[in-house]
This record gives sequence, structure tokens and C-alpha cells, in this order.
Amino acid sequence: SWGGLFVFVDRMKEIHDGGAGTYTELSPSFTLASLGDGLVKDINLATTWEMSSLGDNYLVGLGSSLNLPGFKHFSVRVYQRLNDAGDDNQQLTLVWGLPFNMAGYDFMFDGFMDHETDLNDNASTNFTPQLKMDVAKIIGYSKKLYVGIEYVNWTNKFHNDGVNENNVNMLLKAHF
Repeated sequence: SWGGLFVFVDRMKEIHDGGAGTYTELSPSFTLASLGDGLVKDINLATTWEMSSLGDNYLVGLGSSLNLPGFKHFSVRVYQRLNDAGDDNQQLTLVWGLPFNMAGYDFMFDGFMDHETDLNDNASTNFTPQLKMDVAKIIGYSKKLYVGIEYVNWTNKFHNDGVNENNVNMLLKAHF
């Protein structure tokens, strides 16, 4: 009832020179108004703290969860970014989860899109959808156990003109 919390940590190790880095996001949101079962479910204060060796960024803004038919969740957030390593800018974030069943198996199409406004004359968009199948019933696991793929399409990565990431990743996600 108070809001929600999303946290993740990425640990990267460079193959060529052995260098390593850690990137963490801590994103609490706080419910300002619960609006019920209409299109707009709630209004919240949205915050994020991005932490890495390059610096810290603080995001603050407003968000809303939407009640869209078929979706487990769909949220929209608009942030003001306060960036350690450069000029401040704005960000739009969409997050979704769309469950469906095919041939008796449960699937989830979910993901996010972050669009940051211009820095150094380069806007940046990270669109990362995932398609997963819940294989828990097949192996007798009592919680969700997803196997699937993730596609990363990131244009002007870190606001660098022409630095684009396009890759497909295998995904294993266990709920416990």
C-alpha cells in the first residue's frame, strides 16, 4: 500500500584486460494516490538512484500504474535526472508485463523502455523486451521458473552518437 521497490545489480568483467565494474539501481516509489480500478490505478512519487564507478545519478519524478486489459502490470514514469557526470536531463520509462497461455504453457512478454532527452546533442533510448516461458510445472518447481530470451536495442548508448547495442540474451529467472 505504501508503494514499491525495484533493485538490481549488474556485475561486469572485461575479458580482455580483467577490469571489472558494478552497476546498481535502487528504485523506490511511494504511492501518493490510489485511484482504484479505472484506467489510472495510482499516482506515485518515483525515484531512482543509479550507482557505478562513473558516478551517481538521482532521478525523481511522477509515475502511474495503468489498468490495461490483459496486462499484469503497465507503468509510466517521467523523471528529472540529476547526473553526477554531466548535465541534467529528463527520462521517460515504460515497464510492462503481459502474461499469456499457448498450448497449455504459461508465457510472459515483459520488459522496459527508457528514453533520455538530449545530452551532448544525443538522445538515448534503451528498449529491452523479454519473452519467457514458465517451465516450473514441467520440472515440478513450486514457484515461477522462466526460460527465455531478451533483446537489447540501445541507441546512442550513454549518449554517444552512433554507439548502439543490439543483442539477444538467453534468460533464466527463478522466483523463490
